[in-house]
Amino acid sequence: VPFQSLEDFKNDIEEATTLGIDHISTYHLTVAQDNPLSPILPLEEVSVAMYEWVISYLPSSGCSHYEVSAFSKPGFECQHNLKYWRLNDYLGVGAGAYSYLRSDRDPWGKHFKNIDSLEEYVSGVNRWGSAIEEEEAISKETAKKDFLLTRFRLLEGIPGDEYQERFKESLIKSYSKPIEELVQEGLLDSHQKVLKLTLRGLLYLNQVVMRFM
Repeated sequence: VPFQSLEDFKNDIEEATTLGIDHISTYHLTVAQDNPLSPILPLEEVSVAMYEWVISYLPSSGCSHYEVSAFSKPGFECQHNLKYWRLNDYLGVGAGAYSYLRSDRDPWGKHFKNIDSLEEYVSGVNRWGSAIEEEEAISKETAKKDFLLTRFRLLEGIPGDEYQERFKESLIKSYSKPIEELVQEGLLDSHQKVLKLTLRGLLYLNQVVMRFM
């Protein structure tokens, strides 16, 4: 956050762990360069130091590091977000809500969004049984990219057999070139048929993901 130092960050996290909190997220605030907050946010090297410290400190305090920026005590992982990160089906109910559902007709999934206006949403549901404003059937290629984009956020990694079952193709063979390069660069670990980010890879998540796009 603006003007935050490494010591400020440490103090905040240490204080949070004394409150009996079961889940902590440590997302980095990112804004456009022309945003008024941009000049007063921590420098990149400070942000990196914060991240390296917190992924060491919180696990030592009983909070498992299960997602790039999320930590929890056992059994308190955010089930809501896990559905997104594992690209599982989810149904959004209410005005402006988004959904992602798979079916026999759309095996790779379909995104759809309800209308934003509460008045129009209620009217649509009462008149037609739904108030969908936008919908998009997802192709297999898009589904594969979405899967990698979200699954790489999880520290558990991407099991090759899960990818094989879902897309009927080998993860390693389909992306052999970027995987080999990223393993050599120390950004990916590919042991026991599970592909996961290394510590260095966590710091460069966006760059890693772009190599698969």
